[in-house]
Amino acid sequence: DAAVSAAANWKAGVKPDFTLGLDSAIFSESGDTANVDVPLWLQGLTLRRPAGGVFTFAAGGGNLILGNGGITADEARADAARCYTNDVPTTIGDTQTWLLPSENSVVVQNGARAGSENATLLVTGNGDLHLKADNSAFSGTMDFSVSDDASCSGVVAHVWHPHALGGPDGITRVGAKYVTSLGKRTAKLVFHGTNEIDRALDFYGDDSTRFA
Repeated sequence: DAAVSAAANWKAGVKPDFTLGLDSAIFSESGDTANVDVPLWLQGLTLRRPAGGVFTFAAGGGNLILGNGGITADEARADAARCYTNDVPTTIGDTQTWLLPSENSVVVQNGARAGSENATLLVTGNGDLHLKADNSAFSGTMDFSVSDDASCSGVVAHVWHPHALGGPDGITRVGAKYVTSLGKRTAKLVFHGTNEIDRALDFYGDDSTRFA
């Protein structure tokens, strides 16, 4: 049983406090599934799998609430492909960053909502984000950015659903940056089977490509 509610499934038998949103957690050095059977309220989480590993947050009747710590895929493990799948309803409880380094993919298969209409989800790095769910309940800003780090070439966001980028009251931003000696770096949107976007798109930054 991979239930997150079971202390035995946590290192040394000590599980985080899921009720206050002050603790962070690491998933997962060994197991490949976390059965989210209770509300899982965390300040943030770190994704850390062995090389070539896969990990799934499996639907078990609970939900995931993320605070300003967001999601960090361990940059020290950008040496081989890793895939993390979230099949759990998720609340973006506060403005936060998802950092996805090279060789790391995150697949969102269940809907996300904003805990605050002013919440911003900032996604950066060199990895891939696959948005496969209806995220129309997310009314905040979704920002795919290029950081000041010279190694950041821009995340690739794969859009698989007409409402994957959020609801019509919000905005999705796609950034670009010119890095000396490296040239233009830009985040990318890749559409799979849909081009129906019912929210504003803003392409910003250095020499951004824009719609007319």
